Amino acid sequence: MRFRSSFAVSTAATVLAALAALSGATTAPAQMTVPDTPPTVFVPEDTGEGVWDGTYVFSCRDFKMALWMRTREGKPEMKLRYQGIQAPEAFETDWNAKATYYLSGQPAIFEVTTTSRDARRIEGSWHWDVQFSDSGRTDDAAFSVYRSGTGRNVVFKFNRVERQMRRREEVKRFPVVPPPVWTFRKVSKRIDVLWEELPF
Repeated sequence: MRFRSSFAVSTAATVLAALAALSGATTAPAQMTVPDTPPTVFVPEDTGEGVWDGTYVFSCRDFKMALWMRTREGKPEMKLRYQGIQAPEAFETDWNAKATYYLSGQPAIFEVTTTSRDARRIEGSWHWDVQFSDSGRTDDAAFSVYRSGTGRNVVFKFNRVERQMRRREEVKRFPVVPPPVWTFRKVSKRIDVLWEELPF
């Protein structure tokens, strides 16, 4: 898959800026609020139907994301592309699910580490870090990935999301509650679909 341009969340507003905005960046930061009563999150059932291989999409008001999946030696591999809508942040990973990119001229990293993966389920974590001279953000998350329905949906169920925000010398850490659940829909059996071709 060719990378054509540089590559959060929530069940609506809880995580919306948590994965897309950087407080203190040269671009206008989005705001994040945590409600007193966490909203209910719908979690699709793990049915195990279908196969991993193909191209999937997910979108909300804050970002779009594509997920390409393939099977190698009996184990699933993934590649992701993220495109912010509220903030100009974008990246695309390689097939190891790792990416290095730039935001307002500063280097940023995104990387997924899997602890187990088979024909039915993927368990793992991700680390997302952006740092500026006077501010920064770090997101660490643990997740499960599985297929639901007839197999045309891939569910990214976050078991834990923790965020660290830095403004000058002050550092704040907090969990995202409730952890989000993203449901990607399959748009093609192919794994070479271009970003520009994706029907969000």
